[in-house]
Amino acid sequence: MEVDSMHSLIERKLKNTPIYSPIDYFTIFRTSRVSPRPYEVKSLNHCLFRNYGQVSTFKTIRPGRQKGDPTVNDLRCLKYSPDGELSYKLTFDED
Repeated sequence: MEVDSMHSLIERKLKNTPIYSPIDYFTIFRTSRVSPRPYEVKSLNHCLFRNYGQVSTFKTIRPGRQKGDPTVNDLRCLKYSPDGELSYKLTFDED
């Protein structure tokens, strides 16, 4: 896979290069391949990350409350939708 060769090249470059600041990683990633052209490295800023501090939380994900109801161990799939709904499946056969 292309990713494996990319990872290998970057590891070899990191092995012999001292790192003094985080910007050094940027330079190493970009210069680890020369031919056919250097890797394209995109710098991320804070506006690309989401703030999950305002996302609603759930006290529990247990589907039932009474004795004999399903427990967390019975869950096979959880789906959280952006509107705050938490859906679950108890078997793999359900749609």
